[in-house]
This record gives sequence, structure tokens and C-alpha cells, in this order.
Amino acid sequence: MISKTQFSRYVKDALAGFYDPAHLETHPLSRCLIPNPSPQETRGLALREVLAETIEMLRPSNVIAFSHPEWMGYRVMRQRYVECLSPDEVCDELGLGRTTYYRHHRAALAAVTDILWQRYQRLPGSEAAADEPPVDVDPRSHARAEATALARSSHRRRVSPSDALRDVLPLLNLYGQQEGLEITVAAPAGLPATYADPAMLRQIILNLIPEAAAMAKTEALTLLVEPRGGHVEWVLHGLDAEEAAGCDVAETDGLVVSQGLLDVYGGRLWLECKGEEATLRFTLPTARPWTILIVDDKPEAAQLYQRYLQDLDCVLWAASDAQEVAQRLADGLPDLVLLDVLMPNEDGWSVLQRLRTDPTTADVPVVICSMLSQPRLGLALGATAVLQKPISQEDLLQTVAQLLHREDSPATVHPTAPPSP
Repeated sequence: MISKTQFSRYVKDALAGFYDPAHLETHPLSRCLIPNPSPQETRGLALREVLAETIEMLRPSNVIAFSHPEWMGYRVMRQRYVECLSPDEVCDELGLGRTTYYRHHRAALAAVTDILWQRYQRLPGSEAAADEPPVDVDPRSHARAEATALARSSHRRRVSPSDALRDVLPLLNLYGQQEGLEITVAAPAGLPATYADPAMLRQIILNLIPEAAAMAKTEALTLLVEPRGGHVEWVLHGLDAEEAAGCDVAETDGLVVSQGLLDVYGGRLWLECKGEEATLRFTLPTARPWTILIVDDKPEAAQLYQRYLQDLDCVLWAASDAQEVAQRLADGLPDLVLLDVLMPNEDGWSVLQRLRTDPTTADVPVVICSMLSQPRLGLALGATAVLQKPISQEDLLQTVAQLLHREDSPATVHPTAPPSP
């Protein structure tokens, strides 16, 4: 019987010979994963396709900005093995230090191994596909990995904590009735929204309640939700400090799954003990939507960009000339400007110069969107990026995501989880 440790070595070695047909043809991993290759392909070619497909499974949802850290593991694996770059070349391409590269590589390699191990277990006749899991497979790690993968592939949108509480409250009441537990929820009106999949947020809450009930000091729990700076904090009161002190978040089933989901959304989960009472807490970041100013004399351009950007949950302002640009800027500072060049009266170059010479807008990213093919001119005059019309949705989304997530961008992005207490 093959252990997962040995299987992990096979995966690492097979990836190292990704483009070596002879190496893959006789590799032990090919016998594990490709027991009966089709007559039209060799076992080595089939294994390479399986490895490539598995790396693609790490690709985050397209609604997640391309420059977001969630993409890094996928990008590292794809460039290292599919594009056959050396570690130094990957570091140069992605702007990573060696330590950061190896951290992302190690995590992504573990994810690829987990996916392939599950595939191997499901194969008919596999010795690892017995009813009992192999001894070196941690069920909690598996559950967390499954939850994390599901959250990454799910659709994020603006979620009101009040709406989430209203949806989950009947389930909490039903659980409380069955367990003889009184569950009270308290939350102020007007809580700031977060960005997540509503179903995943519901799972986070529901997974925590049974674990909190097991540590309850009495037959009552109170869930208090309140804003904390750039986060919304969810606090379960009524836990016994002695019981909580013996609880390890990393070793408790429901907490492990919830923490995996929270990791995807930039949240955090922890137990806090004060005196004889303890609380179970988690946070989720909040952020305002990005504001994008579209400067184009053609209304259909703004409508097209709005369709392209609808999944980013951004606010779109439109201006057809320099005068309207000034009016919009008087209302507030945008996070990004999409600027056409060919406009009547005052063209886009003039608008660009005004934006760059005004200290309040000098750092706002500006993307030239024009029929003209003059990228060097646009960049020389102060544009951050240049896109030539007609612009595809993929090119626009990638450019917008990269600029909104730059460290030197004035855009407000999702804050990171708060520091550990």
C-alpha cells in the first residue's frame, strides 16, 4: 500500500520531469494515476496532462483580482512547471524573493498532491481507496482543504452581515431547541458589508455554534456582531474559560473548517479567555467598492465597461468631457480612471495632463483606452497603462485588477486580518 508521504515524493519528482517523456512514461506516479492508458496516448503523455490539469485546478475564480495573493500559488506552479522557468526566473517574473517563492511553492505543491491523492483513492482497485483512510491522512486537514477550495471557487459579492444573520437565525433557533440551548443574537443596524459567498458565511457561523455549545458555561450563548475599524467582529459569549483553555482551534473539527473559509476572505478565528469567561471570535474585513471614472464621449463605451466590470462590485462614474471630469472629481477621488483620447473640444491628453499636475489626482492610476496605437506616447505623458480599442473583457479585467491592487495605488482594497492579540 502506498502511503501519502511516498505519493508526495512521486508527485514532486514527476513535476521535476514535466517535459521528459521517458521519465514520465516509466514513473511510479503514472502507474498510480494512469493504470489503463488509451491506445491513442502513452502513459507519460497522459500523466503530463493530468499534472497540467491539476495545476489549473489551483486557478482562483476570475472574479478575484489577478494580482491578489490567492493567485500566487497557481502562478508559481504554472510558471515553474508548465512554462518551464527556473526558480530564479519565476522570482523575477513575479517579483518574489526566494523565501517567498518557496513558501508559495510548498503550499501549492501540497495542494496539487492533495488533489492527486484524492484522485488516486477514487480509482478502482487502488489500495489506498479502502474504507478506512490511510493513517497519514489528517481528516481535519482534508476538510479544511476542501472548504478552502470551495470558497475560492465560489462567487463573491457584497454581503450584509444583517442579511446573513437573518438567514441563519432560523437554523440557530432550531439547533438551540434541539440541544436545549438559548442562542441570542445582537447586532446594530447599518453594519458595513463584507465580500464573500453568502453560503460560505453561513457555513462559518453554523460550524462554530456546536463547538461553542460544547464549551458553554450555561445553557445560553450570545452572538454579538459589531464593527471594528476595517472589520466586522463576530463574538460568541458565554463560554467557560476552563473548557476554552483546553480547546485547540487547529484540532477542533468545526473550527478548522471555519478557519479555512475565513482564510480565503482575509478573516481570522480565535478563542479569547478573560477571567472565568471565554469568547469565540472571528473577523471579516470590510471595504468600500472601488470607484472607476470612465471618460469617454460615447455613452456605449461606459455601458460596455460596466458589463465587463460588473463582477468586481465597483462603482462606475461616467464623464463625456473635461468639464464633467472636473464635476466628478469635485464629488470625490476615483480609484482608477479609464480615459479615451479622441474627444471633441478638449482631448484626453489634456485631461491626462490636468490629472497629473493636480496633487490630489497625481497618483490616481489612469488607463488610456483609445483606437490609437500609441502606447509609448501614453506612458511617456503619464498614463499608467494603455489599452487599444476594441478592448476585450479579459484585458480590461486584468489591467484594472493589477492597478487597483498595486501597493502604491490610492485605491482602498480589502484590509488584511487584524494582528493576533
